[in-house]
Amino acid sequence: MQERIYREWMGKRFPHHFLLRHQASDIWIGLGEVSEPAEMQSKLQHLQVELYDDLERYIDLRPEFLTSLNPIGEDTIAPEIARDMIRAAKVAGTGPMAAVAGTFSQYIAKEARRFGAVEVVAENGGDLFLDCTTDLVIALYAGESPFSNRIGLTVRATEMPLSLCTSSGTLGHSFSFGKADAVVVKSRDGALADALATSICNQIGESQPMEPILERYGNVDGVEGIVAVRRDQLAAVGRMELTKI
Repeated sequence: MQERIYREWMGKRFPHHFLLRHQASDIWIGLGEVSEPAEMQSKLQHLQVELYDDLERYIDLRPEFLTSLNPIGEDTIAPEIARDMIRAAKVAGTGPMAAVAGTFSQYIAKEARRFGAVEVVAENGGDLFLDCTTDLVIALYAGESPFSNRIGLTVRATEMPLSLCTSSGTLGHSFSFGKADAVVVKSRDGALADALATSICNQIGESQPMEPILERYGNVDGVEGIVAVRRDQLAAVGRMELTKI
């Protein structure tokens, strides 16, 4: 497993943080002030298991949900989380599992807020859902690119709650057809951000211009901005406030 140093950095910002682990699901939670952090962790752990089990049961009934690399048909009897993933995949042109990490981050973060957390960040394999009362600067990690950890994305408190989802063709364990070091999609919809990050990254090859691809997806309803890095090249569209770190 790739070491997640960035979780140590994030932990310095949030007084309460912990990991939620269940089978293949590994989610980092950072909280602001909260009255009962242990109780909060227990409640969020329960939700993580419930969501995971819902998807496993659905996959038993519909295996293509797990294996398809293309959109699958909508299903009114699917659990809510699966319906969200199917819907996002249809927009992005991917299989529904391309949306899984961003969807989990959003569900967990929203539940933390419902339970009383003043601030929350949920991070799932580089896919973030942010709901904080102050501005945040999120470092852009892009492997060996000269932009890596030197450029950040400023997210204003007024923009949150918000999802930032990342896909890479050169880093991590996720399957990708692309050659981008990082593609980040900004949206209020975690499923959409995750599926589109995967789709856009898949389409960025070794040398073709990145801007036309980003511009095409920047016009999708619900997308607020996109940034892509490929070695020493960076392209951005929409409301992406880039900041030197």
